[in-house]
Amino acid sequence: MSEGQSAGGHLKKFEGEARVTALDADYEHLEPALDRMIKDLDLDSWLHELKGKRVFVKPNMLGVFEPERHVTTSPALVRAVVRRLREVGAEVTVGDNCGVGGYGLNQRVAKRTGIGEASEGAYVNVAKDTIQVPFKSRFLEQMVVSRAMVEADVLIMDEPTLGLDVLTNRVVLDFIRAEGARGKAIILSTHYLDDAEAICDEFGLIHNGKLVGTGDLAALRAQSGRSRLSEVFLKLCGEDEHVLTGAPEIGRSTSTQEAGE
Repeated sequence: MSEGQSAGGHLKKFEGEARVTALDADYEHLEPALDRMIKDLDLDSWLHELKGKRVFVKPNMLGVFEPERHVTTSPALVRAVVRRLREVGAEVTVGDNCGVGGYGLNQRVAKRTGIGEASEGAYVNVAKDTIQVPFKSRFLEQMVVSRAMVEADVLIMDEPTLGLDVLTNRVVLDFIRAEGARGKAIILSTHYLDDAEAICDEFGLIHNGKLVGTGDLAALRAQSGRSRLSEVFLKLCGEDEHVLTGAPEIGRSTSTQEAGE
C-alpha cells in the first residue's frame, strides 16, 4: 500500500513512506476486514481527508470471467471500497483497461465480473477517454493513459502488473513511481511482493485479518531473519517451511535403480 500527498497538498503527507498490505480475508465478510485494516494501519484520519478528492479505483478486470472463478477483483471488495470512500465524501471513479481476452470488452467484462454493478454508478469505460502523457523511461517517451487516472488525486490499484511480461511490468512500475513523484497518493494492492519491495518504503503485512508485521524492510528483515519481502511474509505467517522438504529425488532414485540393474 503506497501512500503519498495529493497534488493539492491537502492529504496527510507520509514523507515518501509507503505501506504494503497482504490481506487474507473471507469474501463473505470483506467490509469488516476492510474496516479492521483501516484501523490497524491507522488510516482512518487519512481516509477522512479524502473529502472532495477525486479517487480512481482500478480493480483487476483481467477478462470476461465470473466472480466465482476468482480471476478478477471480488465485486464485494469493490463495493466495500466504493462505499467507504463515498462515506467520507470522495468523488469515486472505478475502471480498468481489460487485458488477456478483455481488450475492447470493458463493458462486457464489467457486467460478467459483477464489478460494474458493485461500483454502484461509479464505473466508467476508461478506454473511451484517454490522453497521451510524456513519460521518462528507457522503454518509451509517452504513454496513453485514462484521463480519469491522470486527473485523479488518489489512485487505488489492485494487481496493476498482473499477467504482464517483464518489460511491460517495468513500464507500469515506472508509471506508478512517476505518479507518486508528482505528489499523488497511491494505494497499491498486490500478491507480487517482489514488485512491492521494489517500489515501497514501509510495509504492513496482514494475514488472516491480523497485522503480523510492520515497518520498513530493514525492520522486517531483523524481525524475521529473512531477506526478501515474500520470505519475510511467509516467516511471519508461520508458513515458511518448504512444501517439498523430504520429498524423494525421483530422478536420482530412477538412475540408481537402473545402475543396479
